[in-house]
Amino acid sequence: MPRNRRSGASEETPQFTNITEARETLAEIHARNDGELDGADRERWTAAESFIQTAETRMEHLKGLARSGSIDGPNRSRQTGSQGRDESSSYSRARRTIDGYSREALPDDVRHRVSQAFDDARGADRDRLSDYAACAADPDYLSAFMRILVDPAGGHRSWSSDELQAWQRMDSVRALGVGAAGDGASAAVPLVLDPSVALTSDGSVNPIRQLASTQSILGNRWQGVSSEGVVNDWTLEAQEVPLTPLTFEPPAITTRKYTAFVPFSFELGGNGTGGDWRQLADELRKIFADSVDNQQAVAFATGTGPADGEFAQPEGVVTGLDGTASQLFAGGAFDRDDLLAVRYAVPPRFRANASVVSSLEVQDAAREFHAIDAGVGDVSILTEGNPPTFRGWKWLEYSELDADPSEVGANFLVAGDFNAGYKIVDRVGTSIEIVAHLFGNAGRPTGQRGGLLWGRVGAGVINANALRLLSNGTS
Repeated sequence: MPRNRRSGASEETPQFTNITEARETLAEIHARNDGELDGADRERWTAAESFIQTAETRMEHLKGLARSGSIDGPNRSRQTGSQGRDESSSYSRARRTIDGYSREALPDDVRHRVSQAFDDARGADRDRLSDYAACAADPDYLSAFMRILVDPAGGHRSWSSDELQAWQRMDSVRALGVGAAGDGASAAVPLVLDPSVALTSDGSVNPIRQLASTQSILGNRWQGVSSEGVVNDWTLEAQEVPLTPLTFEPPAITTRKYTAFVPFSFELGGNGTGGDWRQLADELRKIFADSVDNQQAVAFATGTGPADGEFAQPEGVVTGLDGTASQLFAGGAFDRDDLLAVRYAVPPRFRANASVVSSLEVQDAAREFHAIDAGVGDVSILTEGNPPTFRGWKWLEYSELDADPSEVGANFLVAGDFNAGYKIVDRVGTSIEIVAHLFGNAGRPTGQRGGLLWGRVGAGVINANALRLLSNGTS
């Protein structure tokens, strides 16, 4: 905590030794003030903010000097890890904490997503993300969270000193705008329960997360760069390049708020001690992930996108391709020629990483197509496996696409390079508001509690040329 902190209007301006102290001061002031700050707290708040801003500016300056070779940077330090990062940093603490979990609690795909989020972040954003991840992955924060979940009124009274400190550290991080600060939520969801990183996505329902490009961000909007705006030409040496009209609209995705309400009985929660809450944590992890995954499976197929105003959803892949030059039409009964037309319509540069998604019914219909001309042999055009392949392209089940290809207007198959064509953006952190008692229709308690979970995710087609949508109808 800061030095020289005394109560009263005559309190001296506090002195800080590190950013953590300054952030803890902000969190402390934030926790006890609902409205305008008084003179002493206002002075301490201003001093803490100024210290953080100055410290971050100095750190960026030192990093710049290190990159230029003017001073010894992290890559030359004896205390650095294999990636050249300071082992005492929040990044390293987060990685060590995450690596300490069993594969059952944090599967490899979840670890990969967290690692990818670290790699995508830069500078101060990576520091903030690391601070949040270190807090959210802390086992002491998980146990503190579960005690509050099963006993909202008194769970904090059974906290150990380590659990109390873990909760306070998370409050400090969220007070600075990381995770979901200022949203009124009673708690941030611990990493092992967070559906924004622990989605099941095993391919049986929602394969889009496997195939698409995914990224975690700290804000609400992702701004990208598209190669479609690049203009190439041939020029002579020392000659002015030709004037070529350039229309360039870089892709952007805004995250959208999703919610899920999960009721659970008092008995499942137990009294918040011993192993009872661990049973509840295991159940909640599955319920949160399955609920959000199913919701997003629909959105990633037919989500309305930004056109739906205040109720906007992520843009689905069908929505983004419908009505574009990337939409092909079967025109009648779905047959082998339609499938081959889709394959050849995918541009050559997107074929190496191409996949196919459809309902199981459409996949089974394709199994009846011969690998060569009709009537010659009985070898299916699909090669069986898990998943099956279509001439080298993985074919995954996506139950949210139309199942009957003969229905007029059906959008029943998408093929191409999803990693290049479709983007999913997750805002870091999921929040939960704990409802202590649920009531039945007669207004009497049901013996249940509930958790109102919410987070933000965005998605959209960022390069329609990389994908092809097959529909029933005529162009």
